[in-house]
Amino acid sequence: MTETTPENETKQQQGSNDSKADTVAIAVIFTAAVLMAAHLISGFTVDL
Repeated sequence: MTETTPENETKQQQGSNDSKADTVAIAVIFTAAVLMAAHLISGFTVDL
């Protein structure tokens, strides 16, 4: 069992921050993919 030191706490916090960032990135990419698929299927376009 490892002792809790300031160095270990910092590494754990960084890992937690990285995990949260990864989760947000996956959610954004998934949402964009779903919207692009819906756009492709619907054929909806905006003519300017």
